Amino acid sequence: MSGITLFKSEGEEAKDLRDYRFEAKFNLEEWPEAAYPNDQNSGFQWNLKVFATDNILIVEDIREKEFFENIMTKWEENEPGRAEKAKRSRERFLLLRKKEIGEELTEDEIDFLAEFKERTRDALEEEG
Repeated sequence: MSGITLFKSEGEEAKDLRDYRFEAKFNLEEWPEAAYPNDQNSGFQWNLKVFATDNILIVEDIREKEFFENIMTKWEENEPGRAEKAKRSRERFLLLRKKEIGEELTEDEIDFLAEFKERTRDALEEEG
């Protein structure tokens, strides 16, 4: 697998000079299906073998996740219902992408797209 890199943390994160971040990226020319979630690119299991002369701690870096969760919480406080609207919009995007690449949609997925279209049309009529 190409694109596996070990990065040294920078800036505020680099208080401990031994703070590293492990990152894997997929080359879309080698594996175009990796662009969107599907059965081929989810549920990975990593085996990491480390040899060291000092203690090693392996933890999930949740700083970025917490940062974006805080932003989304503020958005929801300022505009109630925004999170649900974004979730539906994302689901629509993924279903349209699935349809675009030739995968068959289930009845529930087809119904969701039809309902989404109706809700959008109704919302536009209310505004205008």
